Amino acid sequence: LLSAALARPAQPHVLVVDSANGPGTDHEFLWQALDAARDGDVLLVRPGFYEVFNTVDGRSLTLVADGEGVNLTGTLTVRHLPPAQRVVLRGLSFGYPGSVELYDNDGVVLVEDCSILADQQTGAGQYAGILAVDSRLVVSRSFVAGSLNYAFHETPPTPRLQAVGSEVVLSHSMIVCGDVTLSYS
Repeated sequence: LLSAALARPAQPHVLVVDSANGPGTDHEFLWQALDAARDGDVLLVRPGFYEVFNTVDGRSLTLVADGEGVNLTGTLTVRHLPPAQRVVLRGLSFGYPGSVELYDNDGVVLVEDCSILADQQTGAGQYAGILAVDSRLVVSRSFVAGSLNYAFHETPPTPRLQAVGSEVVLSHSMIVCGDVTLSYS
């Protein structure tokens, strides 16, 4: 019985992230919660503004907005997910600049009900909205935009979604860059 009890996977925890540090807050900063989260945990992110320059490396994780107004800047990187693991991003707004980068993921990354606006302010052509390299990605009910084409920067617009050696499924989403808009149903 002892070996059976020890073999059971740990139950996921829900960590509450709140930039206003309201009641029940586990972490005031998203980067702290991402660093503290264990495999399978859920981060419930309350409305507010958060910087994220973190890497989720080889572990399942769910980041879900607790209502509208969860605004993130920076880059969230997901890498090395084994086949049975997944990362879920739900209801989040990445913007000015915001991006999601995926590298070497056999597990699935699900982007659902999100808005990702890559480098809309500077137009310097530095960030893709979503970059997937050797990864599995599902984008559902989301809006993804690359940067605009700024002639005075002498740079082309950044891609809204760039996939290299990846499996990508787009469903009920809008992908926009410059004067081009693509809708997927």
